[in-house]
Amino acid sequence: RAIIGKGTEGASLQLFYVSRDNQFSQGERLVTSGDGGTIAPGIPVARIDYVNGTNIHATPFTHHRDVEYVMILDQTP
Repeated sequence: RAIIGKGTEGASLQLFYVSRDNQFSQGERLVTSGDGGTIAPGIPVARIDYVNGTNIHATPFTHHRDVEYVMILDQTP
């Protein structure tokens, strides 16, 4: 499942570009994909807190100050 998260006020992430075919459940873990080969796949990074259709929020397992690597995907045309 390809997902892009955006920070919200507080510690939560809002997920965007979620296919309507994907089914998310509260409490489900989000893990790294391993795309690009820099970070291994399957590392837990967040837990789903809220699901209402494609409006999905998750809480990261670490504080943003502790993060060393992120992947930025530019979606502009």
